[in-house]
Amino acid sequence: LNSANVSENALCFIRSWRARAKHAWIVQRGCYELTTQDTPPVSLSAARTMSCKRQRLPDAEYKLCFCQGDQCNRSYELRYERVQLFVLLMLYLFLKFDV
Repeated sequence: LNSANVSENALCFIRSWRARAKHAWIVQRGCYELTTQDTPPVSLSAARTMSCKRQRLPDAEYKLCFCQGDQCNRSYELRYERVQLFVLLMLYLFLKFDV
């Protein structure tokens, strides 16, 4: 999800599907702008910004998550920043202690 194109009021989804027989994995992500006629899912609230539902069927597993646009993007950006900080810390330690 590109935070430049998604407003904070957008409703985003992440849908994944995994087939057991073929070991296939499909992930779809997208967002759409809510209008005044649309109502967000009741499972989304200020305290709970992401809501997921899992379903297991004999042939596959499904997972569907809804989130507000700013929260989906924020979680991705925080993960990226943590990885970046970890790499910088490791580089610093290697250079400082000449490992």
